[in-house]
Amino acid sequence: MAFRADLFDKHGLFRTDLGHTGGKPMGGEDTDMFERLRAADIPIWYLGSAWLHHPVEEIRLTLGFALRRYFWAG
Repeated sequence: MAFRADLFDKHGLFRTDLGHTGGKPMGGEDTDMFERLRAADIPIWYLGSAWLHHPVEEIRLTLGFALRRYFWAG
């Protein structure tokens, strides 16, 4: 995801009380941001053809990490 800097000035930053805390691998800060932007009638675009290089930490490739993530996802 990408945002123009002025959106943060007008609608606030990501909430730091949400997100990955302790052993909980679930976030929610991105969902909160999208809900605030939608409430302000800011258009949200999906660009399926976009490419992104996103390095993944080795710990995230373990079975234990996957099990914790899906447990917290409900």
